[in-house]
Amino acid sequence: MREGAVDYRRASREALELIGSGTAFLVDLQEMVPRLHVAEFTDREVRAILDNHRRIRAALDWCDSALASGDTTMDEELARILAEGDDQP
Repeated sequence: MREGAVDYRRASREALELIGSGTAFLVDLQEMVPRLHVAEFTDREVRAILDNHRRIRAALDWCDSALASGDTTMDEELARILAEGDDQP
């Protein structure tokens, strides 16, 4: 039997929350993407979705950095991107 990545009886609440939210996100995408009718999206909807994905990637990069370094501070540019989005096409 394969050993779990985390001892769920001893893991911190924060670790379990991070694992749980990531797992829920992945499961949601696995269920949703095959049902998408992408051809029916407007250009504005596509831009909004892609902007949201850039924000998610930025948040994940920040989380990874915090885990690796122990520094949980957020710089101003990241805070702006998470709050307002990004103007990239």
